[in-house]
Amino acid sequence: MKGRYFTWTDECQIAFDALKHHLTTAPILCMPNDDDPFILDTDASDYAVGAVLSQIVDNNERVVAYESRRL
Repeated sequence: MKGRYFTWTDECQIAFDALKHHLTTAPILCMPNDDDPFILDTDASDYAVGAVLSQIVDNNERVVAYESRRL
């Protein structure tokens, strides 16, 4: 928001490092399985839209695909 400052804390850095690790190490994406239901998470703002398609594999939610677009 204009006129506001964001303070990058140690907690922010730890969360960022964990996210970066999980998005860049195997397994990143799983192959879709037509026998199991899909989970679709979406988000939108005035500037962009995004979605994550996933499935439950071995009791863990695994990402099948990511999508995002600027508006």
